[in-house]
Amino acid sequence: YVHEKDFSGEAMEYNIRRHYQVNLKLFEQGDTTPRRALYLALGAKLCAPERQLEFLQLAHKVSNTPLDRFRTLLSMGFFYSEQGLWADALEAFGAATHVRPDLPDPWLAGGKEWFQNGDYARAIEWLRTGLGLKFNPIESYVRPRDLKVMYVGFLGLAWEAFAESLLKTEKHTDALEAYEE
Repeated sequence: YVHEKDFSGEAMEYNIRRHYQVNLKLFEQGDTTPRRALYLALGAKLCAPERQLEFLQLAHKVSNTPLDRFRTLLSMGFFYSEQGLWADALEAFGAATHVRPDLPDPWLAGGKEWFQNGDYARAIEWLRTGLGLKFNPIESYVRPRDLKVMYVGFLGLAWEAFAESLLKTEKHTDALEAYEE
């Protein structure tokens, strides 16, 4: 049997705080690997929000493999997005697409960011690129279900919003083609 335990919110918060303190102690003893810095950045969301960017920048500085750099840029993009800094988020996602163009994560996250900021043509471009890439369960953080359901839904919404924006400019033929897509 597989044992699954439901943790309360308090238990989860306790575990995050405890792991943050353990990682912080290792960091202060000189462990400044990209993985340690990314763990600290995640824990800092709850324990020390003012240090989250510091740990992300450290992870970027010490990352020495394309995958480490990719994951750091992706994390930076999510951080900037959560702060409402969409241009910085898109810059980080764009940089991640240059480091590892074969992974869908930054393409899909960037497409979502473009969509939320009303640039539906770019959202479509980024989402199509991300959805067209081969799934890599080892290096990608995107869940297979999200690839098949959530991001396909976002792409549909982007096409619909794009068509509606074309209708407002009275480009009816182009809008019809977008609706058909």
